[in-house]
Amino acid sequence: MTNMGDALHRAGLINEKDLKRQAHRDRVRRKSAGPENAPRPRPDHDHLVHPRKRGQGIEDAAIEKAADLVRTHAIAEGLSGRRRWHYVSTDGRILYLNVTESVANLLETGDRAIAWDGSKSHVVDRDIARQIADIDPATVLFWNDS
Repeated sequence: MTNMGDALHRAGLINEKDLKRQAHRDRVRRKSAGPENAPRPRPDHDHLVHPRKRGQGIEDAAIEKAADLVRTHAIAEGLSGRRRWHYVSTDGRILYLNVTESVANLLETGDRAIAWDGSKSHVVDRDIARQIADIDPATVLFWNDS
């Protein structure tokens, strides 16, 4: 099926210049609508989805216990820095936390980790990250445990 501009051009009601001008306006309108309106294929991030969604049998009590550990042992210091620390969320999106240089160094060395409490991510200590990973590994979003 052709568009209205092509039909009007074939009927002789508009010329080639008007047809190009209308095509340009359509492209500008589609581009200015923003990326949220453009259909994009989603990459396959099934390996990053929380095990509860994959059906691997982790009980809700264990997930809640891990989330409770994250909430109670979250470290709030150093989260207002100028450095962006990127990590992959449970649904496959790449997110970041603004951290100070000292917290970034601790994340690099593995002394701190980023964990998910079910609603947002937090920075936790190495020992807490180990406890959380033993209960529910998918709750720990980033940890340089090498």
